[in-house]
Amino acid sequence: MACLVIVEGISDMGVVEGIAEKIKRSVDCRRMRGNRPDKIARIIRAEAMRKRYEKAIVLKDVHKRSEEDLARIFNEIRRAVDGIINVDCIPVKRAVEAWILAGRCVRNAEEIMDPDEYLDRMMRKDGKRYIKSRSLARKLALEIDLERAIKYSPTLRAFIDFLRDAEQNNLRGSLNLAESGF
Repeated sequence: MACLVIVEGISDMGVVEGIAEKIKRSVDCRRMRGNRPDKIARIIRAEAMRKRYEKAIVLKDVHKRSEEDLARIFNEIRRAVDGIINVDCIPVKRAVEAWILAGRCVRNAEEIMDPDEYLDRMMRKDGKRYIKSRSLARKLALEIDLERAIKYSPTLRAFIDFLRDAEQNNLRGSLNLAESGF
């Protein structure tokens, strides 16, 4: 069963899809199109009615928001979908491009103010450019060393843990059904 992942931008979708593919997890990505918690909750409710998901994961860039502001947004989303689907929320420092940088051994990747610009500068050294797109972000995510990346990116580690936790819960449920004779 897939996880529903709500992201901010098109390149975020590519990074999430690439990482999910690397760890062999099925995800469906949707863009949140705005920062209002009620809109995000509406997308989650609509998708949960359309298809059954193990859980929903919301990735929200921190930018210049306070921790209290993000906690309020996350709590509003959870309250609005309570009883429909379990929701895990991850505050992504700066942008998910920091996850790609972490996979390229950039220490403190999540502290870089503009990770997408930093990634572009790195790629220019190889005669390439980073232009935000779903396909390029996915390709770059597929190329990173996840074990190395999670050492440098706590939010990437949290995301992967949430994906694996959903998978483990699904396996435990399958085992329980098998043990009960179904």
